[in-house]
Amino acid sequence: MGFATQPPLLPEIFALHAKWRSVDAAVCVDNSIWTWAEFMADCHQFGHGLRAIGLTEGDRVGILMSNGYPMLQVIFGAIAAGCVVVPVNLSVSDAAAGAMFEDAQTKVIVASEDLQCRLIDICALLQASPVLIARGLNPDCARSLMCVSSNQWSNRLLCWRLVVSLI
Repeated sequence: MGFATQPPLLPEIFALHAKWRSVDAAVCVDNSIWTWAEFMADCHQFGHGLRAIGLTEGDRVGILMSNGYPMLQVIFGAIAAGCVVVPVNLSVSDAAAGAMFEDAQTKVIVASEDLQCRLIDICALLQASPVLIARGLNPDCARSLMCVSSNQWSNRLLCWRLVVSLI
């Protein structure tokens, strides 16, 4: 009779890779390479940012992002924070994307900069609370969030410095 153990969860597996294989390549996009240590630091920075704005385990994070490193940061950062990831296929209509986000009861929607205009249209269809749009997802540039109210077209800019930033 063997010991009954739970298999490790994905965040735990990634954390172990960051510990044991910290200098090995984890993500390769175009001509850029991130090590496991760099990738996990970026993911955890996003996860801590989600926690800092009040998200808790089980909260849903909608994702409307183009493929690339920032999308990976958002997906695995949200998972590390205990959130449920709700990625939307970019080929669906705005109405369908809005319905998916509404049905999933997403508390936050993160969009890449190239899809912010589309997200504004989706926000108009939502009945839910504020939506977060991530801007400047390149980890080397300044970080900021733009919060768009789904009930009005006015934007409020929230600046998040490196200490408490989502990305």
